[in-house]
Amino acid sequence: MYNYKNIEKCGCFCREKEDEMKKIVSVLLLFGLLLSSMPLSALAAGGCTCGHTPIIYVRGRSDIVADKSRPVNAETNPALPDTKSIDAVELIKQVVPLYCMNYLKNDFSEFTQFVCDWADDMFGEFRPDNSGNIVNNSGIVKALRWRENRLTDKHKPGSAVTTPQQASAELYKYDFHYDYRLDPLDTADDLRDYVEAVKAVTGHDKVKFISRCNGCIVLLCYLNRYGWDDVESLVFYNSIARGTAATDSVFTGHILLDAQGTDYFAQQMLGDEPVYALVKDLVSLAKLTRLLDLLFAYYNKTLPRIGREVLPEGLRHSLATCPGFWAMVAADHYDAARALVFGGHEAEYAELLEKIDRYHEQVGSRIDDILLQLKADGVPVSFITKYGFQLYPVTEQVDRQSDTIVTVEQQSPGTTSAPMGQTFSEDYREEQERLGNSVYLSPDLSINAATAMFPDTSWYIKDLTHDYFPSSVDMLIYRFLTGNGEMTVFTDEAFPQFLQYSEEGCAPKAGFLVPVTAQDTPNSVSSDGFFSLQVDLFRQLFLLIKQAISSNDE
Repeated sequence: MYNYKNIEKCGCFCREKEDEMKKIVSVLLLFGLLLSSMPLSALAAGGCTCGHTPIIYVRGRSDIVADKSRPVNAETNPALPDTKSIDAVELIKQVVPLYCMNYLKNDFSEFTQFVCDWADDMFGEFRPDNSGNIVNNSGIVKALRWRENRLTDKHKPGSAVTTPQQASAELYKYDFHYDYRLDPLDTADDLRDYVEAVKAVTGHDKVKFISRCNGCIVLLCYLNRYGWDDVESLVFYNSIARGTAATDSVFTGHILLDAQGTDYFAQQMLGDEPVYALVKDLVSLAKLTRLLDLLFAYYNKTLPRIGREVLPEGLRHSLATCPGFWAMVAADHYDAARALVFGGHEAEYAELLEKIDRYHEQVGSRIDDILLQLKADGVPVSFITKYGFQLYPVTEQVDRQSDTIVTVEQQSPGTTSAPMGQTFSEDYREEQERLGNSVYLSPDLSINAATAMFPDTSWYIKDLTHDYFPSSVDMLIYRFLTGNGEMTVFTDEAFPQFLQYSEEGCAPKAGFLVPVTAQDTPNSVSSDGFFSLQVDLFRQLFLLIKQAISSNDE
């Protein structure tokens, strides 16, 4: 017979146990929810132990579109500024007569107004307001804005990295996009949040960086503001952080035309199609007969005035309201550029001036200090520098080795280079040999890395222009970043300090790197003699006529 009292007691006991279980389950569920909201790096002691620290790529720039809420479309939502719409021939037809007429009248007011109107058409939607703020809906598209896209763990290599293409795939997994028009110090704050997000999703407490072009400015802002306790190693690739010859010249108004530089530039940058070959021959002949010198002497008489009167107005209608572009002006040119562009307009641009002054004081004027402190703290730092190209021939630094925009000295602080078309003198080479620096001289005798801030981890790649980034360089960068601070220019025979890019027999951007040798010329420019140029000129004219006849027949 059942004892109902015992049954009643048992029921009470069971209910008590059930209540306790509910409490335990509730606690477990709550604990699970808390765990799910915690960073992955907190789930395991010491975080991820895969041995592959995530690499963050701070890119040079992302396309700015007229409406960031819609995809890029050349017709309805073009990238800004819309340089593809420029009709160069039509522009020259308008500019040259107006310039000459104003020159004869000794009054460039009409020419200045033309430049400002053109800048308004070209940069109206692109430029920020007078405070350096974006007032329209232009910007980078949603797909590139990391806060609006789910960040996933993809830092571990899927297989052994043995090809440049595989290296590229690993370097650019965590690709930080930003609006390069804006204050790079504000962008650095966004980069800080991105770094924390990458660390959380990967379970690592450190990261590695590759920064390119304008991204080097952003990375330096980040390092200056947040330090490098969580940084294992970093690469500055084709850096413009110490200014560019182009922005320095334009923003200070110091522009001039150079005959030798124009000839070099035409030979290097124009293609081999008959019309371009004809232009190259004409330029070389004009330089050889000194006609180019006479023509440029005419224009150079007024270019200082153009720099003082026209350029400041044109810049205020185009690039000068972009804090990001002011970060591209070298620190030692900043005061002169600021005075030229904003002199007499300080009240109108007060907020913008506060932003660009802040960058100059906190970062721009302290870049070498930041880099030297990184070196003192033992952080592995590499500089990848391009050379062998003529600068745009409108700058006072026209004879410097460059990538067409940035000099070698600007890309890799401290580096010494010989002028374009020349090698170091015999006396200089003997002096460097006495100092034990011969090992840092390029085989083509145009670059001395011994004077660089990071001589053992600075690589120089010949025959690459500023905007050309082939995957073959990525293997070098990947090796350095994954080398635990042990890779130097003396470590790997495949990657000596001085390399040359070649696409012989390859598709574009699928070329390869080879060591520079003593047989290589100091640059890739060669000039023919007077009669050879005449023969080639007539040959190109014949080809153009033949091409025109064929087109008419079709």
